[in-house]
Order: sequence, then C-alpha cells, then structure tokens
Amino acid sequence: MGRYRYLLAMFAIFNILYSILELLTPIAIETTSTWFSVFLTDGILDNDIFLGRVFISLRCSFISLTYAILIIHFVYRYFVALGYSNSLNFFTERNVSLIVLFLSFHGLSFGGICEICLRPDDETREIMSNVFKENHDVSVYEVPMLTAVFRNSSKSLMFRSWSGMIALTLISTYAISSYIILGIKIIYKLKNTKKLSKRTIILNKELFKTLIVQTVIPIIGSFLPTFLAWYVPIFGLNVPSWYNYYVCTVPLAAFPFIDATTMMFIIPAYRQTFRSKKFDEYKNRYRRLIHLSTMHINWAFEYIPKLFFGLSLIFNPIFIYLNISDSRKVLGKYRFVLLAFSIFNSIYSIVEFAIPVAVYGRDQIVLVYLAEGPFEKNIFLGQLAVSIRCGFISLSYGILTIHFVYRYFALFDPKTNDKLTSKSGIFYLFLFFLSHGVVWTSICEFMLYSTTEARERVKDTFQERYDTDISEVSFINIMWKSSDKSSMIRCYTAIIILTLISAVSISLYCTLGYKIVRKLHSAKTISNNTKKLHRQLFKTLVIQTLIPLVISFMPCMVAWFLPFLGLDIWNYGNIGVVALSAFPFLDALAIILLLPVYRNRFKVSTTRDTSIRTISR
Repeated sequence: MGRYRYLLAMFAIFNILYSILELLTPIAIETTSTWFSVFLTDGILDNDIFLGRVFISLRCSFISLTYAILIIHFVYRYFVALGYSNSLNFFTERNVSLIVLFLSFHGLSFGGICEICLRPDDETREIMSNVFKENHDVSVYEVPMLTAVFRNSSKSLMFRSWSGMIALTLISTYAISSYIILGIKIIYKLKNTKKLSKRTIILNKELFKTLIVQTVIPIIGSFLPTFLAWYVPIFGLNVPSWYNYYVCTVPLAAFPFIDATTMMFIIPAYRQTFRSKKFDEYKNRYRRLIHLSTMHINWAFEYIPKLFFGLSLIFNPIFIYLNISDSRKVLGKYRFVLLAFSIFNSIYSIVEFAIPVAVYGRDQIVLVYLAEGPFEKNIFLGQLAVSIRCGFISLSYGILTIHFVYRYFALFDPKTNDKLTSKSGIFYLFLFFLSHGVVWTSICEFMLYSTTEARERVKDTFQERYDTDISEVSFINIMWKSSDKSSMIRCYTAIIILTLISAVSISLYCTLGYKIVRKLHSAKTISNNTKKLHRQLFKTLVIQTLIPLVISFMPCMVAWFLPFLGLDIWNYGNIGVVALSAFPFLDALAIILLLPVYRNRFKVSTTRDTSIRTISR
C-alpha cells in the first residue's frame, strides 16, 4: 500500500482522539417543534457553562474533521488512479502543510459556526426552561449547550440560528458532493487506465471499496440520524425522546470503533495478518458444525429475520387489539387505516418468513435469490416467490401514500375522506394499493428473470462459497453489464421504472407532508385539541415513513446500485434484507409508543387524557 498506510494510520489516530473527546463530552439532544439543543449530560465539564459549551463545539467540529480526512483520502486515491508518480508528490513538506491547514480550516470553521451562531443567550434559555425542567428536572441556566431556535422568538435569534444551520449544511453538502465527484472519477480512471498493472488496479479497487465503506458508515450510521434530529424542528415537527437520546448519540460514539474494524476486515493485507491459521481452523470447524441442509449464508442473516418475525407477531396483534377495543374511538375512521397497516405488517412478516431471500453482487451483476423455504426445490415457483417478496416493497409505498392522502384530506377537505372510507372508496383504495404490488412484482418476474448468462457468471462462486449448484437456485437478477444487449436494455429499463416508482412515492410524501405542516401552523378554524391530535398522528406517520425508507429500502437500493459503479458487495447486501425484516415489527411498536391513545392503554399505570374530542372525518 506504500505511503497510503500513513493516511490510514492518521485516520486510526483520529478515531482514538474522537473516542477520547466523546468520553470527555457525553452529549444528548433535546428537540421540540421550534428548536433543538445539544447539551452536556455529565463529565468533568458539566459544571462550567463556558468550557462545557466550548467542548461541545469542539466535539461537533470533529464531524467536519471527519469530512476533511475523507476528502484527503479521496484526493489521494484519485492521484493514484492518475498514475503512481502523482501520488509520490502528495507527501512533500508543502503538501503536508496544506493538509494540516485544510484539516484546521474544517475543524475551526465548523466549531466556530457552532460557537458563534448556536450559543445560547438568556432568551434561548427562557424558551427552553420548561422543557428541561419537565424532562430532566434541571435548571436550563446550569446546563452547557448549543441551541438553534427557528421560530417564535426574536428576529436576531432566529437569524443567528438559521445562518448557523445554513452554513453547517453547506459544509456538509460540499463534502459529500466532493466524495461523489471524486468517486466517479476514480472509478472511471481505474476502468480506463493503462499506466497501472493488473495487480495494482486490483489493490486500488480494494482500497477504494474500503474508502467507500469508511465514508458510508459515518454518513448513514452516525451523521444522518443526528442531522435529522437537528433539521426536523425546521418543519415544525418533533421526534420522540428515545430517538434523541439513543439513535442520535449512540451511533456517533460507535463510529471510531466500526471504522477501525472495517479497515482490518476489508483490506486483505490487514485481514490476512489479523487472521491466523488457528483462527481459520476454528472457523471451519464452526461452519461444519452449524452447516444446514439448505444454502448457508450467515447465522445473523438467517436467525435475526426470524427474531423480527416473532416480534412482529407479538406487537402487531397487540396493536390490533388496542385498536379494536378502543371504546372511545378518539381517532375516528382513521383507526381503520392504522388497522389496515397493522394487518399488512403481519402479512409482510409471514411472507418474509416463508420466502427468505439473500442478495449477492459482484462483477456488475446483482442476484436476489431464495436462500431456503418451501419454494426452494421448484425453480419456477421460487422465482415467482422472490418477485412477490420484492413486490411488498412497493406495497409499502402504496399504503404509506394512502396514509398521507387521508391525513391531507382530513385537514383540507374532510368530506373527501368520507368518500374514501365509503364502500366504493375502500374498494378503489384497495385497487390502488394492490396495483403497486402487481406492477413491481410483474417487473421483477418478466424483466429481471434469471438467465443462462447470469447462472454461468456466478456458477463458480456459488459452488465455492456456498457449495451449491446455481442451476438449482431460484433468483431474479440485474445485469449492469452483459454480452447480450437486449438483456442489458431489459434490466436498465426495469430498474429505471422501479426507481421512478420509488421517487414519485417519496416526492408525494414530501409534498403532502409539507402542505400538512403548513396547514397545521396556519389553520385558525381548528381547535387546539384537534390540532394537537392531528400533529400526533402526523408525527407518527412521519416515523412510519422514515422507518422503511431509512433502515430498509435505502440499504436495498444501495445494494442494487453499487455494482453499477463497479463495486462488489458480495453478501453485504444482506444487511438490507435483515433491515427489511425489522420494518413490520418497528412500525407496530412506533404506533403504540407514539400515539398517546394507544400508549396510555398499553402502560397500565398511565392516566388517560379524555379531553381530546373524536374526529369522525
């Protein structure tokens, strides 16, 4: 790896410093529909308001330092792709000085913005005092924090908050754009270069894949959940406290450990050093011990979906019972829509249990194949089963669209909702819902069907890795590169259609969601109790939408499209399969915990709020 090992060592040292700073400055996040706060929970600095705030800013600056280090890695890999002689000039004294200045600029700019624009004043603390007293039983004047207030405050405070968030967003946007642009250029250079030997190209591809994973881990697993909590108040929404306290802060703490583990296990030079012959011997014994009669992928991919299946069959019936036995009928006819979602979740879990699939991606081909189950012995029925399983992704889009449409008309035109819940309206909604699944399943079955070329390309790999004859495996496939142009056109057309379905659905959620938020803020004819209920239902719907989009569909899309860029995913696409199996369970749990009408009945000791009137529309 030459001098590139110095950059990897720099990243490892940065990870250690990151972990030490996180240990010194343990933080949490508090949000409402108008503001957010990042505050110090304990530690050696929690009694000093000024130093505590400065260290929170310093900790936030490490987000930008991560951006900078990743940019340096991408630039170096780009120099290598241009020709090895270019990379030698990367570590001259002048360039090392520029690297230090670049890192300092990133850290100081991000930390400076936090310190200047997001520092709290007396007005800010007054706004937040009741929430901190109620949720944490502390005086807000004694807590080191950074804050941003987006509405219902003085113009100077809102200007400072908006300016700070816009500046931080621009830094994040420019950094991620740099990764994408340089990544595309690197892929193009590695495919077309004639200066490098085949062995060097292979090594550079392995290092580039490691860099991609190192980039995706902090962005999706750490920074994205945190920034989501920061930006939600801009739209007048709130997130539950458990998301702020655990989902936002815990992944950030995990990033340094996951990054180091990734480098050791993905880069062959380190992996082979880390793994001894004795380790391989024990691993082979373990594999022989747990090898099943069906194709064995990995114990986690096999058993975790079964665990989620069991949890789904526990929490969805609980929600169905709470829904049907609700004598007050606070939610009116909307409870039937929620009931339909819960029934769909149960069916989703049963289908996932009966049709366990796995994902394989290498050499610009992606396979979604049947791992085991009652259909594995019949190639035709197995492929149809895989297509139907994929169709449930689109069914999720359909039922979420129905939810957003119902919530939209509940505010803008209640009479239309009466038509939607009539017999004819329910019939048409069911057809709309069913059409999503039929279209997606048909595209998978008739455009992404398994081909002889696909079987030939993966035959040796399946025989070697799984001891399985690919001719006996049911699958659908995407071939981004093929000797048969008609197959490529068919696959590209299918993926474009599926992507459009996803894009239209998500755009519709955003459009209707934005209109609902504006209506709730501006409506003067709706009582406060009714507004409160509408907000609770809309927040629940937002969480119901984010769960499948962020933890389920996004990983699957990544698994489909990374091979298009020439990046092999092997079995890592199965992470998305495991996440998909969590969706039915998490959705039911979210509804129970987020809606007070169900949460209060679920918790025996909780008193019920009888002041919210029934909304029959």
